[in-house]
Amino acid sequence: MGMEDALELFVSYLQPLLPDWLVRFLVRIVLGHALRQLWRLRWPQKELRLVSRVKQLASEEIAFETAAANEQHYEVPTPFFLSSLGPRLKYSSCEWPGPDATLAEAETHTLAKYAELLGVADGQRVLDIGCGWGSFSLYAAERFPKTTFVCFSNSSTQIAHITGEASRRGLTNLTALKMDINALSATALEERGGLPLYDRIFACESLEHSRNYQALFARIAKVLAPDGRFFVQILGHRESVRKSLLMGNRLLSGERGSRSGACFTSCAPKPLDSAMGASGWSAITSSRE
Repeated sequence: MGMEDALELFVSYLQPLLPDWLVRFLVRIVLGHALRQLWRLRWPQKELRLVSRVKQLASEEIAFETAAANEQHYEVPTPFFLSSLGPRLKYSSCEWPGPDATLAEAETHTLAKYAELLGVADGQRVLDIGCGWGSFSLYAAERFPKTTFVCFSNSSTQIAHITGEASRRGLTNLTALKMDINALSATALEERGGLPLYDRIFACESLEHSRNYQALFARIAKVLAPDGRFFVQILGHRESVRKSLLMGNRLLSGERGSRSGACFTSCAPKPLDSAMGASGWSAITSSRE
């Protein structure tokens, strides 16, 4: 029995029976083991694996197992997230403005920073890819009433929440669509009530299930205006490491023929940089934290 099989048995059958303090102790052991593996990566083998991985990604579909992602978390009943997340339901990391800031303040601070980096202004058309529960689109639509926002998610419950919240707030400049990222195109957006072209495109921690970044960015380029901007925030690691059962099987399914997670196997910086270059884009600004 391999390590991945042992972890699968532990998560499925033993973890529910153990106290939290013991689970945390065991998780620390597993993470320590993973960290030691990272430090063993050496050149040139590491670079060769990265080149191989970039070539592999370019031959795959855009995203796999999108239904599994819904089952794992995106279509967990919304009341659970209403009781677990901040008031804006931001299902991604926040930047705290100060040591005494609340989660609500951190959410608003981060969303405002996104709008600033994206350069959102009145009269624009903005597309939010993989919008979650609408944290950015609802915030921005309220702040920029003269700007048209279209957001999409593959989750029916997320779209229902956004539509209901937009109606409650009286927002007429926001349209929420149910769509799989594999279907992204100007035609698909128009057929669902969106727009064919956008001045700004936003993707915050929504590309972790993607594989073929080059194909995905080529599609995004077709719906982005010539002088437009594309903002992407993605979970990742500076290295492409071995398949991670815990992340992949429990949070980020989507690797065809395996149970590996996207963020540890795909999202080292270079595959993204390579795909952006192939799309003919130039970076305005970038940061890695």
